[in-house]
Amino acid sequence: MQHLNTKKSKIIFEILSKILKEERQKQGKSIRLLADEYDLQNSLICRLENCKNEPKLISLSFASR
Repeated sequence: MQHLNTKKSKIIFEILSKILKEERQKQGKSIRLLADEYDLQNSLICRLENCKNEPKLISLSFASR
């Protein structure tokens, strides 16, 4: 059962990564600008957008601002 949950999590993170990048681009913002607006590191946003990092809930909380 753990394997199934891991697969589902991966799919969710891939979708979130895609949405983050699309929304940032739609707003015409660079990674640097988005990072500055939400007091995050550029590298974190880059890793999230490229699905290299699984976001923790605290990292996702900036999206609700």
